[in-house]
Amino acid sequence: MASLPYLPKETVYFASLFESFSGGLGTAAFLTFLTNLCKKEFSSTQYAVFSTLFSLSLTFSRTFSGYGVSYLGYTYFFLITFFISLPPLFLIFWIIKDN
Repeated sequence: MASLPYLPKETVYFASLFESFSGGLGTAAFLTFLTNLCKKEFSSTQYAVFSTLFSLSLTFSRTFSGYGVSYLGYTYFFLITFFISLPPLFLIFWIIKDN
């Protein structure tokens, strides 16, 4: 949306709000999943390690995304990241179907 200058600025505000909200939901769901992976006798240590790995993955992806944007431009970068996000969504439906 940011690459389309004819859109009103409220569109960018809505996109930012939606991204923050959905990112928070995704983070909460993933941390709940990490909590379920922990064994009770080692729960604090395992949770600390898992949440640290999660934070590092976010940090590295944010760092390298800047290089991707500078190389590809915003439009192509976001199109590529959108298509990269589709296979995990199909895997979720496949896992749910098997259970």
